[in-house]
Amino acid sequence: NQKSIHLHLINKAEGEIYNVLSAKDADIGIVWLTSNPKKYDYIRIVNDSMCVVSQSKNNLPKSVSQSDLERCNEVYVNWSDEYEIWHNENWNESVKPLITINNSNNPVNYLSLNKSWLICPVFMANHLIERNPSLSIYYLDFYSPTYTLYLVINKFLPAHKRKAVQFIVRALETYLKVHNK
Repeated sequence: NQKSIHLHLINKAEGEIYNVLSAKDADIGIVWLTSNPKKYDYIRIVNDSMCVVSQSKNNLPKSVSQSDLERCNEVYVNWSDEYEIWHNENWNESVKPLITINNSNNPVNYLSLNKSWLICPVFMANHLIERNPSLSIYYLDFYSPTYTLYLVINKFLPAHKRKAVQFIVRALETYLKVHNK
């Protein structure tokens, strides 16, 4: 007698994930910003280095410094509070980026603009290059915070749902251990 787990996957913007969890339309979500530790449990599932993505024709050095990256050409995504602090320490806040986007769903469209660049997690950079082979990855030659993804779980799940979620968490952790070597 084998039990099954039925999942309903919903792709939403970060802020909407919390709304879906609050409405009990979903039991777990994946987010990059932690919001309310009194209401949700967070499990770190991905921790990735940051890099720069830009058109290959822009001729950036493979290892870039702040001086190689003009803020006026930046496609800016705020990856976390820590990232925003780091970013403001390294670039002049009075110079506005080329564009600011509120989520990471489709930055590839903006990277076709002349001299544009984006700082993003390496896993996302690889995905962007698969979609647009004219892009290249460049590595930061100075400290940057890492990008973290969290599994977010409603703390007040009934016991039977919490058990199913724990099973999914263990399966995800096993998968990530095997595939992130």
